[in-house]
Amino acid sequence: MRRKCNWMTITFQNLPPARACLGRVLRGTSAPVFAVGSYLLYFVLSILIPGTSSMSTISMSIMGPLSMSLGFNPAVMINVFSAASGVVNYFTPCNGAIMGGLALARIEYPTWIKFVMKVVAITAVVNMVVLAIAMMVC
Repeated sequence: MRRKCNWMTITFQNLPPARACLGRVLRGTSAPVFAVGSYLLYFVLSILIPGTSSMSTISMSIMGPLSMSLGFNPAVMINVFSAASGVVNYFTPCNGAIMGGLALARIEYPTWIKFVMKVVAITAVVNMVVLAIAMMVC
């Protein structure tokens, strides 16, 4: 009988030693700590890698199986990725919609940054709380 495999199963079965080692190091990490740490990691990665497709390709093959090996739901990890990437899109100069909108409205980028950093901080804190709860529940 043929067994169905998804990409998570295939990737998890072929873990390189570095990912397996990372799983052993993080074993026993609580769900809220893992969710907040992952959120902060994705926040920084979103600044360094502005394209969501490329960041997903680079990171999900590591973080998805890692969350599974730690006993967490990989679907919540996708939410962590989306939430962090979305918050960074508020202020990144690589976002064409933001830069175009600022140009049309004749708002300088430093003025926008001063305004939006309060929104980013509040949104990031709310995201981390919700994702920590989701990681515990799911």
